[in-house]
Amino acid sequence: MSLSLEMIARELNIPEEEIRKKSLQAFLLDQLRKLEADMKVKCARWGVTSLEEMEGLIEEDRFPESDILDDLHEVDYMAGRIRRIKEMLGKL
Repeated sequence: MSLSLEMIARELNIPEEEIRKKSLQAFLLDQLRKLEADMKVKCARWGVTSLEEMEGLIEEDRFPESDILDDLHEVDYMAGRIRRIKEMLGKL
């Protein structure tokens, strides 16, 4: 027997909309935590804590751009996803 949102709401006496909202919030927070952790790992590899600091490494010629570029692109992508998830959380 599979559970439905309606069944859970009825059993717990909680409105379906509240369960839906909390479920979406939990999912987005989980995604946010994973992205932030992945981004920290990529940044730590270069001894920085943010995309801006990583870009600074290139500007200061501390590392050749070709060595850091893949991680920079990934951190940039993750930073964008993090911003978008935070926007979505703000709208819930």
